[in-house]
Amino acid sequence: MDEEKHMSQEALTTWMTISRFLWWLVLFMIVTSVPVLSHALAIMLRHRTSHYFHFLTSMIVANLLMLFAICLNLVSDYLFHSLKGALMCKMTAFITNTTACYVNWVWVTMFAQRFVYVFFPMGHKKMQWLLSFIEDTRKLLIITGVMALFTQSWSPILMTENLIRNQGGQIVGSFCGPDTNVVSEHLFKWIAVAESMLTYAIPFFITVVTDMAVVGWNQRGVKFTVISTENMKSQTNSSNTGMTPPSSFKIQSEKSILRCHTRRQRAMRRCLMMATIQLLLNTPYYILQLADEFVALRATKSGYIFYLYADAIFYLVYLVQFPMIAIYVHSQFASEPTRMEMIKLRNVLCPVE
Repeated sequence: MDEEKHMSQEALTTWMTISRFLWWLVLFMIVTSVPVLSHALAIMLRHRTSHYFHFLTSMIVANLLMLFAICLNLVSDYLFHSLKGALMCKMTAFITNTTACYVNWVWVTMFAQRFVYVFFPMGHKKMQWLLSFIEDTRKLLIITGVMALFTQSWSPILMTENLIRNQGGQIVGSFCGPDTNVVSEHLFKWIAVAESMLTYAIPFFITVVTDMAVVGWNQRGVKFTVISTENMKSQTNSSNTGMTPPSSFKIQSEKSILRCHTRRQRAMRRCLMMATIQLLLNTPYYILQLADEFVALRATKSGYIFYLYADAIFYLVYLVQFPMIAIYVHSQFASEPTRMEMIKLRNVLCPVE
């Protein structure tokens, strides 16, 4: 059975005005984000050999699925009236919550794998099973997807359409919220807190910490030494003077070493900046929802109006994160040659007779 909420006339007018503007703004965000994400997906499909290929493509697909669910919910107001109601509420909540949880935790697994590659390039006997698991990208993504589906399975059960009536008792709108026939508002509040922690707070905290560790923590106990060909002679002479040379080393030119170091530092800064931006774009919306659960912002007329404006603004900020992954993909891969381009270049430089 649908829940019913009553509003004052002023709050109702404000809600209808904001909803009307928000409908068009969200639709605009979706229409602009889908081509950008599709372009990013096309770029990734040309870089299948990248370590980030499976991570980024799965995140792009998940974001496209979330945008599709939001768009379907919007257009159902005018095109698919039979889908409106509790079914649309449950479906939209489940898809958006699951994809958001999946994307946030895929960022964690991607940065965790990069952390392992940087700090344990040669492996570690005591943690061999854990490192092997983290290095298996497909297994990580499957487990992350199952976890997201399982942890977000509560939303289609505990959420439903809540009807909004004016002071005359007429239905003027609806929103997706807790089904008080199934769960109490107090219990739903703590479920929302747990969901926010699992979907947002914990994964982003781990992401930022691991990325800052990669940027700022100097590795100890390096398993090999990178040495340029120009210094080979001095290293050989050091062994004749009694100094202990490296047990093993990798030979590169000085230009190659400098180029690799610059590229690595740039990639680290880019990843840290991306994680930080994602954090900032998600924070306002989640904090507002939690504050409303505990402080009851909508308990008073002025608080309700403030909540309506803040919710609309922060939701738009939240939607900005979708083009961000496309910007990250473009900055990371657009200038890099694809596998086919590398093969053609190699054939030109080293033709097969």
